[in-house]
Amino acid sequence: MAPFKVLIVGGSVSGMALANMLEHHGIEYELLEAYPTIAPDMGYVLAMQPDGTRIIHQLGCYDAMKECSIFVQEVYVIGPTGEVLLNGKNHGRDSVETIGYPLISIARRDVIRILYENLKDKSRVHPNQRVKNISSTKSGVTVTTEDGSTWTGDIVVGADGVRSAVRQEMWRIAREDKSDLLGEEDAKSMSSTYSCIFGSSFDVPTISETAFYLSVHEKRTYLISPSQNGMTYWAFFIPSKEVTSGPYGQRYSAEEEQEFVQKYLSDHVVDGVTFGDFYKRKKRSVYITLEEGVMKQWFGPRMVLVGDAAHKIHPIIGAGGGHAIESAAALANVLAEGLQKEPDPSQDSITEMFRRFQNSREEIVRGASAQGHEVQKMQMLDGPIPKFLQLVVIPKLPAGFMISETASRFSAGQRFAALPVPSIPTSWGFDDEIRMRPQQRAGTHTLLFVLGLLLTFLISRLGSVFGESLPKPDLNHSLQQNAQVYSSLYPLVLSVIWTIESYRVGSTMTPLWSSTFWSAMAYIFGYDLVSILYISLYVLVSQKRSFYFPAPRAMSVPTARTFLPVLILTCATPAITTIAPELNLSDSSAFLSNMTYSWRTAQLLYPAMVFATMKLFRLSSERDISALKGNSDIKYLWGTLALVLVLTSSASLLRIITGIAQQEGLSLSLAYHLLAPSNSLTSTIFLWSVFTVWDLARIKAPGIELRGGLLSVIVVSALCGSPAALAYVWMLRERALERGREKMNS
Repeated sequence: MAPFKVLIVGGSVSGMALANMLEHHGIEYELLEAYPTIAPDMGYVLAMQPDGTRIIHQLGCYDAMKECSIFVQEVYVIGPTGEVLLNGKNHGRDSVETIGYPLISIARRDVIRILYENLKDKSRVHPNQRVKNISSTKSGVTVTTEDGSTWTGDIVVGADGVRSAVRQEMWRIAREDKSDLLGEEDAKSMSSTYSCIFGSSFDVPTISETAFYLSVHEKRTYLISPSQNGMTYWAFFIPSKEVTSGPYGQRYSAEEEQEFVQKYLSDHVVDGVTFGDFYKRKKRSVYITLEEGVMKQWFGPRMVLVGDAAHKIHPIIGAGGGHAIESAAALANVLAEGLQKEPDPSQDSITEMFRRFQNSREEIVRGASAQGHEVQKMQMLDGPIPKFLQLVVIPKLPAGFMISETASRFSAGQRFAALPVPSIPTSWGFDDEIRMRPQQRAGTHTLLFVLGLLLTFLISRLGSVFGESLPKPDLNHSLQQNAQVYSSLYPLVLSVIWTIESYRVGSTMTPLWSSTFWSAMAYIFGYDLVSILYISLYVLVSQKRSFYFPAPRAMSVPTARTFLPVLILTCATPAITTIAPELNLSDSSAFLSNMTYSWRTAQLLYPAMVFATMKLFRLSSERDISALKGNSDIKYLWGTLALVLVLTSSASLLRIITGIAQQEGLSLSLAYHLLAPSNSLTSTIFLWSVFTVWDLARIKAPGIELRGGLLSVIVVSALCGSPAALAYVWMLRERALERGREKMNS
């Protein structure tokens, strides 16, 4: 029996990476490269992000890559008039500290060359073999190249770029066989909304050799990437003359390029340097349309696509190279596992391997493709909302947001399963290195919970109709006071948790960002309704994989330390109002209305006072990402939540005990009227506690067991009330999420 053989078409980054991986597994392959030389002097710069760099490191090529690349230390976003909109002067340091690798600027040909030189048997790489035809049977495939050579194997891997010949042959075969594959209809999966002039220039003045710049202008964006030996790579992004469909692209002539750039040569790019300064020093440039999108079908009979042939991501986010390497690793992992079980797989088995490969990567690259498109739209100031976000909101973002967003793009990175992951001390790391298992929540689960919230709200409203029909027990003033105190404290736990969550870096640019807004809305429209809306949005925001990790749980200690003293200060007046009748300090006849008003005002003021205190004492200091790791803040958060727990549970127990004592037993009527002022909030808060425990168990947060967690919520809610249960759950949540971020080998 002949050994299983893979024919790789394309000596691209993904193709050469796959060759290295197959060689490591001992899987036979032949690599067919269309150009006469390997790693020809074509293409421009790659922004190697941590996901791709980690696999390069696994393959033993990291040291070679360091010798011919630039480790980017600073990242700046520059406005139309030269103002710095986003200052990432510590981006390189922060990236290494959090996820292990910096952003690396390296010529595409150098990545290919390094991977080629790493191969032990280079005789399997064949230049000048441009594909002419592919034929597929149930027993194998044959590739015919333009020089008449034929190559046979078991499968063909199309690593030949966005204009893939393998993909065209796959579509041709599907059309001729009238199979159920999408075929050429899948071409519509890619489109060209934007175009770009890629270029390289020598000795541009005042440009830092370690800085990465993005210069945003209306309807255009400039990206400047450093390189060695005085070379600077740049990209000038503009809208396409017309939006076209399909992975076909267009290359404009040098004359068309020259004519087009004339009106933009005076654009300020960075540090007093104009686009004209780059353009007049250019070594070369090319004006092309940019294809974007993800194919719906990555495989056919014994043929499969990787890299740009399957998914093309806008280069503005620098994710294409890394995802190409990740897809190569994912395919190598699936092939190695499948061949170990079935060394001579049938065509059906091969198709199933291809399906598993696509399923493992499709959702991730679709997210990256959509993100690249939206980032480009915003950085072209394309419309009032993108313009407002880019020019007004982004300059005010906390420093941790930038590195958190970077980490969220790449922390779920694929690894090459056959080789160990290099041990690098980091504060965050990759998803597959930590104890918990962050993953996207199914949309159906999110929808079901939101519907459950709404249904519970309606049921509680209907229940109030039944409750009001019950005979009212004779409640003395003391019992009315205790019941009113308890219901007045209900919103307190919401106000505190809303405030804490608003200071998480992960809440930035989400509906959870402003606790002052939510408290004001609750004050105006009532906590019953607004809490439903807030929790529904919380559930929606937390659906993302990155919500729990790598978005940091921790916040700076000065921030966390502010919550408790402000809470004590805010609650002082309503607390005095509450006990005033017992001290004969006020007229008890006006007690209930005064007390309710005092607590409502406190809950409105709390987030505003936290914000004002931090501004007054300049405590808003997420300037250093070292503040966004570890558990130094937990004791302060626990102190705040513990006070809420004590207040709410004490009020609940006092209300129940005095009620039973007065009525000499607990009747249905008494139970309702003790809860009536807040019965809808009771169910809403209880459901939020249940959801939080379930979601933490879903991501396997350490110390959270579903049955035990739900039982504890039920017990605490029954004894101390649902507000106390929510505060208790949030205390558990802080500890569980921090333990879940620990590396498994630590």
